[in-house]
Amino acid sequence: MAQTKIQLLISGLIFLVVFLGAFSAYMFAQNQALASNVSALSGKVDQLSAGGSGESKAATRTFSIILVMFGMEEEEARHRWISSSIMVKRGDTVVLEITNTDDDAVHGFGIAEYGINEMIQPGETVTIKFVADKAGFFIFYCTRPGCAPDHAQQVGQLIVL
Repeated sequence: MAQTKIQLLISGLIFLVVFLGAFSAYMFAQNQALASNVSALSGKVDQLSAGGSGESKAATRTFSIILVMFGMEEEEARHRWISSSIMVKRGDTVVLEITNTDDDAVHGFGIAEYGINEMIQPGETVTIKFVADKAGFFIFYCTRPGCAPDHAQQVGQLIVL
């Protein structure tokens, strides 16, 4: 009986090792296929943005970013940037049209790495223009501490490829 239990345990371990090996090989193949697809897609995006020539050209990209408020009571109010994620290419000229829809509070808009820090009055729209000359992920955020209880959550991201 003890020998049967040991044989079952060994069989189970062998099955587990074979299964994990096969699963790892499958996941590796899927990852390789995904990387290949991302690379091909990136090349297609470069071609489209360059008018099909294969060379990447800088462009002017305009985005509307609106600070929206959810909830009507002060304790429940939540502020969020819509769009909260923007993607551009290095060298692009970026034009941001930023609107503060909060009726009561002044908010700020900043991207530290680009030296951007603008105050936006209630109901106001400001336009910010800059060249995205640094590649990477950059956080944009409200630069006016104390504007609302959820000040720290008023963030978004700029992705420069």
